[in-house]
Amino acid sequence: MAKLHAVWICLDCEEVYTDKRDPGTCPVCGSRAGWPLRRWVHPALNVRAAHIVKTRMMEAIAEEARV
Repeated sequence: MAKLHAVWICLDCEEVYTDKRDPGTCPVCGSRAGWPLRRWVHPALNVRAAHIVKTRMMEAIAEEARV
């Protein structure tokens, strides 16, 4: 099973792949338009942490408005 940091997507043929030898080259179509999937997809832990911070900030603003 591949880790997110090692997965690439071909912007030409939409193939998702891992290739440790030359990750920027698609193994299906040979295109050099590979892009690391990690740049678009973030681990759920980071998303959850950002949601918690946002919620706490909104609660603090609401509390200040009540005072």
